[in-house]
Amino acid sequence: MKKLYRTLLPAVLFLSILALPGAFVNAQTESASTDTANMMEKPRMPVSPNVLQGIKKESIKDGARIASTTKINTVPTTTRANIRADLEAKREEMKARAREHMKKFLGQIIERLSAAVERAEKLIDRITSRIEKLKERGIDTTAAEGFLSDASGFIDQAKTTISSIPGAIDTAVASDELRGAFEGVRSLIEKAKGEIKSAYESIRKAIESLKLSAGVERQATTTTQ
Repeated sequence: MKKLYRTLLPAVLFLSILALPGAFVNAQTESASTDTANMMEKPRMPVSPNVLQGIKKESIKDGARIASTTKINTVPTTTRANIRADLEAKREEMKARAREHMKKFLGQIIERLSAAVERAEKLIDRITSRIEKLKERGIDTTAAEGFLSDASGFIDQAKTTISSIPGAIDTAVASDELRGAFEGVRSLIEKAKGEIKSAYESIRKAIESLKLSAGVERQATTTTQ
């Protein structure tokens, strides 16, 4: 019996040693699982009030920084818009003054042209009266009458042209481009001036023709005497 025990004891010890690592591993595994479960179930530590206060302060600072940056970026844009608005207002004011000045200046030109037409018409009336007297005396006034008719025609044309100038002025004043808008007005003024000039030239020729006819008549009278 003792001999049998001595024979089996080494085998039993060997098997026990082999079984120890597995048991140790299982024990360690169970311990780790228990620790892990305990850690999962353990409540978290609350955040420190100081940390929350610091986060709040940083948020306020960030908000102030954003607001300040927004204000800095917005003010120049608003200022530039105001400057552009002021410049545009001044530009429109200058245009309005220019329009009023041009209307006043052109109105004076129209008055002068009309006055020149009135003087020409008075001259035509006086020459017509002179022609009638010379015709009663038997003097040939055909040439003078022809020149006077031309003068009356030019005067009629000038009056028509002058009457169209105010409307052209109104159109030009309403235009946004003042520099080129008054070109049509200038053309009408030049046209009227040319017509009035032609009328006065015809009147001059009529007068010279009457003088010549009167001189011929005086010469004929002197010769007869």
